[in-house]
Amino acid sequence: MIYARGRFGIADPTKVSACRFSLDYWGGVVVYVNGKELTRQHLPAGAGNPDEVGFAATNVPLRVEVSDYTMPDPADWRLQNFLIHSDEQVARHYDVPRWSDRHFELMGKAWALMAEVNSRQAEAFLVANYHGPDSNPESLVRWIRQADGSLKHDFTIFDTYLDMVDKSMVEPRSLRLTAFTHGGLNQPDLPDSVSVLDPATGKVEKVKYTSLYPANVKDPEQAFWQPVFEAIRKKVEARGWLEHTTFGLCTSWGVSGDYGVVARSWPGVEWSYGSHSGGRDMKINDMVVRHASGIFYCPRPTQRRGVPVLLPQPRRLTFANAYRGNLNDQSLLPLCRGIGEEMVRSGIDGVCDFGVDLFPLKTKVGGYATLAVARGMNISPPGRSTAALLYPGPDGPVATERFEAFREGMEVAEVVLFIETALAEKKLGADLAARASRYLDERAEALVGGRFSYRHMQATEDAKLLELAGAVARELAGKRRK
Repeated sequence: MIYARGRFGIADPTKVSACRFSLDYWGGVVVYVNGKELTRQHLPAGAGNPDEVGFAATNVPLRVEVSDYTMPDPADWRLQNFLIHSDEQVARHYDVPRWSDRHFELMGKAWALMAEVNSRQAEAFLVANYHGPDSNPESLVRWIRQADGSLKHDFTIFDTYLDMVDKSMVEPRSLRLTAFTHGGLNQPDLPDSVSVLDPATGKVEKVKYTSLYPANVKDPEQAFWQPVFEAIRKKVEARGWLEHTTFGLCTSWGVSGDYGVVARSWPGVEWSYGSHSGGRDMKINDMVVRHASGIFYCPRPTQRRGVPVLLPQPRRLTFANAYRGNLNDQSLLPLCRGIGEEMVRSGIDGVCDFGVDLFPLKTKVGGYATLAVARGMNISPPGRSTAALLYPGPDGPVATERFEAFREGMEVAEVVLFIETALAEKKLGADLAARASRYLDERAEALVGGRFSYRHMQATEDAKLLELAGAVARELAGKRRK
């Protein structure tokens, strides 16, 4: 199998008269429009020797249908996704030193791909093993003991991490600072350690942070965390990311305990909350929840039409669902492709908490296994969720068929919302409004009822949808010109 992936855009679709796909071992994968090369994707090293495998240049004519609807940049999508990366498993799968330049390069490839589906959550761990034993053996900030017993902080890895996020996705939708949790049911192994660096030896060890609390102060917890929070706030402010910075909290059910240490150090703090009790527009005690994740089985779509909750965009307070039990690493492509529209018809802002790059690792007894991380990553047991939407290619994470189906489905969902918005705002003439409403009724009925055409004639139905979106776009453009 040869892996090649590229994107291309056409400035003026009306001038496309011919499109051709060419596969040439030496030249790569090339798309020609009107006889001119539009894009070229070179084949990876080691794809094979054409003389040995009988490789022949191939030219395939393509049928291209172009809609007058323009897909917005993923960063501007209505649907927002909050999927989970595992930096540790990337390092261990590729056998590269943790936090090395190569490690950050590999991480960045996965993050850049997920930005294409508007999954732009960056989880910055301020404690070790937040998602369970062996999930992140080190915190991104390192504490350094001084001779007088005081502590200083090394933000080198944290800063490099933010650089990687900036390069991969430009701006996170949620920079999630993860330091605290409330375990609840069956979670005795709560994270309680940070990384401590010995500057003399360069050794890094995990130390319970309560043992590092300063003595003889009124509020030792505040004295320990406040310098770190204040330094991080200055860093994210300098990048212009303060608006999208939250503190993460993952629980089984509900919250008990006092997290005032954050509020006292970070005025106006907002939270990203993942739990079985996650819900829409929720507030926990005095904690403002910016992004809520519902870690439970997604209900079947019941809203045949009428999704006003998703129309005003961008939504500032989001509620995503883990799609638990519906999706795993063996799921069929039609299911992956239908997720976005199911979220729309369920009135949910996107999906969350299943794995992007929890790649398998070699075991001591042979074979492969995925790290047993569960809290927040929602993959235990593996059959009820997804460990890796991407695939570990030889030079880094690459897109899979499941990823491409998921991406296409999210794009289709944006088209549905575009038409729904035009209808809700009464911007269409009577004839087009009636036609659009009738087709969306039919499509929603097929989705909710699980009928044949929606899931198994996607090309046909999506062609109808895109043609309709083009008609809506033309009418809206005409009204703007007037």
